[in-house]
Amino acid sequence: MDGSEPTEADAWPQAPGRLNWTGREAWADAVARLVDGLEAARVTRLCWITQDPLSWPWEQAELLERLARWARPAGRQWLWLGTDFEPVRHGAPRLMRWRATWDHRVQCLAVEEARLLEGRECLLAQGLGLIERVPGPQVQGRICTDPRELVLNARWIDAVSQRATVTFPVTTIGI
Repeated sequence: MDGSEPTEADAWPQAPGRLNWTGREAWADAVARLVDGLEAARVTRLCWITQDPLSWPWEQAELLERLARWARPAGRQWLWLGTDFEPVRHGAPRLMRWRATWDHRVQCLAVEEARLLEGRECLLAQGLGLIERVPGPQVQGRICTDPRELVLNARWIDAVSQRATVTFPVTTIGI
């Protein structure tokens, strides 16, 4: 995306259903479209589930700026579930700077039992939609806006988060 305002054609799909995407550019576009729709849909909770955080397009400055606009109002939360957060410290400097600023909105939870994530890579904006990457060597996945499926995914995320522990502080303090 070029940083310009999204057009109606670029908007997040409003009708329930699924759209498939293939390729890194299409994936980055899907993530950007979801982030662009957060404010209009009044989404207060964003859930990111990843075992491969560096594969996501969070190093795009304009995407992080739009995410910051969403995070600004009180009551917004980004829940981040994963198995290994350390690659982000050195491999995603923009995301780390963004996170340092918005740490009060971001909760990182470590899932000790990787099997609980079942190879899932997804971003859920509750009430708006889900972007899910299909495991495998190809960069492909789907967009889902089906309200029933969004509720099922939100319940699954809540169940997994109950078995996870808070982790990945912005700064580490040595004694």
